[in-house]
Amino acid sequence: MIKYSSDLLFLHGSALRLYINDRVSTDAFEPSSDIVELIFDIQLHDATHILSKRQTMDLGLAVCHRVLRYLSGERYQPLRVALPHSPIAPLNVYKRFFHAEVMIDQQHAALYFHKDMLNITLDNLSSTKSA
Repeated sequence: MIKYSSDLLFLHGSALRLYINDRVSTDAFEPSSDIVELIFDIQLHDATHILSKRQTMDLGLAVCHRVLRYLSGERYQPLRVALPHSPIAPLNVYKRFFHAEVMIDQQHAALYFHKDMLNITLDNLSSTKSA
């Protein structure tokens, strides 16, 4: 399901990328935990001059979050969210939207969740919805 989301991300912009890191190295989780991070990135030659870079990053994470929620229903729940900048809105607005703790000024934008999410397929979802 995450691969499907990543494959269709180009519809929102050709510079948008999703990466899955299953070797999370952050103080937010134990090193041996079953946590993965879905990294959202904008790959431009010079992204430093984008006036609305923070807003674009926030929107990209929000779209990823909504697509994952839509495709997996209640099975998707982020554990934490990382922003590579200070928040544009009050932090509690981000927490309410993502239903998760939000870490600011991180190395990259990311959604953190249990590895079990990687096993969800669209076939699994259609069979659980019809049951």
